Amino acid sequence: SGCACTSPPAAASKHARASPPSSPGADEPNARTPGSDGACAAECTVKLRGLPYRASMQDIRAFFDKQKIAANGICILMNAQGRPSGEATVRFACAQAAQRALDKDRHFIGGRYIEGTAF
Repeated sequence: SGCACTSPPAAASKHARASPPSSPGADEPNARTPGSDGACAAECTVKLRGLPYRASMQDIRAFFDKQKIAANGICILMNAQGRPSGEATVRFACAQAAQRALDKDRHFIGGRYIEGTAF
């Protein structure tokens, strides 16, 4: 099953569910329900824009190599056609890790610079 968008329900409706990882076992299981993040949802989450359309959860995890990402914390957002939108949300284990992750704003994945903002 795909990753549910961590956006509020109104925003979630414009995104399709993410497809499973391309190779079995390559990435963490990614199914979760909105709001399952507990008390840390907003202050621990970073939104990424500008991702290459082929970016995987593994690519995102490598981008934040020094920061601890929460279990099932990566959500690649899909457009209405079910294709990657170039956006993702990443939930970190703590607010400090999310804050440090914002230092990666304007760094590159696959030749594209990534915009990272607090969610």
